[in-house]
Amino acid sequence: MKITRVETLWPSSIEPAPFFFVQIYTDEGFVGLGQAPDARRTIPAVEEWARRFLLGQNPLDIESFWTRAYEAAHYHGFAGAEMRAISALDIALWDIAAQVARQPIYQLLGGKVRERIRVYNTCSNYRELNDRILVRQKPLQLVEELLANGITAFKYAVFDHIADPTLGHYGSLDDIAKACEPIRQVYEQYGTAIEVGIEGHGKWDLPMATRIAQYLERFNIMWLEDLMRPDQPEQLARLRARTRLPLAGSERFFTRWQMLPLMQNGGTDIVIADVTWCGGIS
Repeated sequence: MKITRVETLWPSSIEPAPFFFVQIYTDEGFVGLGQAPDARRTIPAVEEWARRFLLGQNPLDIESFWTRAYEAAHYHGFAGAEMRAISALDIALWDIAAQVARQPIYQLLGGKVRERIRVYNTCSNYRELNDRILVRQKPLQLVEELLANGITAFKYAVFDHIADPTLGHYGSLDDIAKACEPIRQVYEQYGTAIEVGIEGHGKWDLPMATRIAQYLERFNIMWLEDLMRPDQPEQLARLRARTRLPLAGSERFFTRWQMLPLMQNGGTDIVIADVTWCGGIS
C-alpha cells in the first residue's frame, strides 16, 4: 500500500476557522483524517512534510514518518507550525492503520481501561453558539445547560483582560474579584455539583499568579492551567508550593521531552496535552 495524495481542508463555513483537516489518500482506497490548528502557518508545513516524507510511502510506517519529519523540523527549532503539521499527518496515519486493522485506534494502542470518561466544556464559540460570552453574562444559564447534558465541569479564560495591559505584572484584588463574579454565582448556586477550570494562557508572573491562585481557593476550582508560561518549570514548582489548588499544564509543550522537566520539577499536577499540536497520537 502506498500514499498517493495528501489534501488539506480548511472549512470556510466556520468563522473564524481555528483549525483545518488533513486527508491522506492511498492506492488501496483508505483515506486517513487528521486535524491541526492555525491553518495559515501550518498548511505549508503539512505540504512540505507530505512531499518529503509521505508520498509514495507505506502509510503504516508511522514511526518512520514521525522520526524523519521531527528530525527535519528540529534542525531549526521544532516547535510551532512544523510540529502541528507532524501532528495532523500522524493522526491521519493512525486513522489509516485503524481502518486497515478494522479496529478503533484505542485498541491498537493497547485497548480501553474504562467504559466512560468525564468531559468538560471549554467556553468557546461556534457559529451562533458563544459560551465565551454566556459564561460571563449568564453563567447560571450556562451551568444549567451543561448539567442537563451530563457535563459537570467547564473551563474558561477568566483574567486575560486584566493581564494584557500590564503584561501580567499587576492586577488589583478588586479587578480579580470582579472577574470572578461568574464563578462566585456558580459556586453559591450549585456548590460542588460543577467544577471550574481556570485557563491562564501563560500571562502572569509568579507574584500575580500566587495572588490569583490564593484568591480562587474559596471556590470549587478544578485546576489552574498555565497561569504562567511553562518555560521555567522551577517557577511553576514555586507556585505549586504556594497554593492548595491543582496546577495543570502545559499544552504549550510539544513533546514528551519538553513535558518531562515540568513533571520532574513538580510544576504540574495534571498533564494537559493536545494531540493536534504536540506530535499527534505518536
